[in-house]
Amino acid sequence: MLFPFVKWYLRKVYSYADVCIAISPHVKKAIEDLGVKTPVAMISNPLSVGQWKRTESLRSAGRKKLGVTDKDFLVMAVGQIEGRKGVDDFIDIAESLPECKFVWVGGRPFRIMTEGILRLNRKIKKAGPQINFIGLKTLAEMPELYAAGDAFIFPSYQENCPLAPLEAAASGMPVIYRDLKEYKSLYKNPYLKAKDNTEFIQLLKRIINDNAFRLEATSMSIKLLEQFDKNQIRKELISLYESLVN
Repeated sequence: MLFPFVKWYLRKVYSYADVCIAISPHVKKAIEDLGVKTPVAMISNPLSVGQWKRTESLRSAGRKKLGVTDKDFLVMAVGQIEGRKGVDDFIDIAESLPECKFVWVGGRPFRIMTEGILRLNRKIKKAGPQINFIGLKTLAEMPELYAAGDAFIFPSYQENCPLAPLEAAASGMPVIYRDLKEYKSLYKNPYLKAKDNTEFIQLLKRIINDNAFRLEATSMSIKLLEQFDKNQIRKELISLYESLVN
C-alpha cells in the first residue's frame, strides 16, 4: 500500500540533485527505473587495500583471539545475522565440513526487528562446536580477524557493492560468492561463485585439498580488487565534480 508513495517520494528526492552517484549497475538501473530526471553516474565503493594487508603478527593475534590453532583450516563470513545474508546456508555448509572451523563476524543492528531472528537463533544454538558466531566487531579489530582466515564465503542472497568480500580478498583469502546477477554486471574480472550449498562445499574442498587451485583462487581475489582501488575511484569522483562545476 505504501509503495506508490515511497516511489514518488524517492523520485522527488533524487530529482533535487544535479547528479546521483550509484555504487553499482544494479543500483543505477533501479534509480533510473523510478523515473528520476537527474543523470545517474556509476562509481563503486573504494577500497584501501593496504588497510587489510595481512602479516604474520596479525594472523597470529587473530587466530589466538578466535581460539584457532595453526593446524585448523578457518572459513570466514562477515555480515549482519539475518536471513537474506545466507546465515542458514553458512551453518549448513559448515555442518558438511566438520574438519574445518567456521567463524561468522556480525551482529543484529535491528535487534528484535531482524528478519528471521527467532529461527536463526534456534539454528545458531544447535550449530556444531566448529561453528562460532562472534558478534559485531569494530573496524579496528577486523584486519587481524581477516588475517586469521584461510577462505571466505559470502552466501548473501541480495547485495549491491559489498565491501566485506573485497576486504577479505585484500587480506589474501580466496573468496567464494553466491552466483548473483548483481555481481555479473558489477565485477570486471572473474571471481569464484557457487549456485548452491553443494557448490560452496565443492569449491571449499578444492581450496583445502588442492594447493594449486588455492593459489589460483587467491590470485582471482587479488585481481578482482583492481577496479575498486581508492586512487582510481578518487580520479572518477574528481572528474565528475569538475564536469558539474564546468
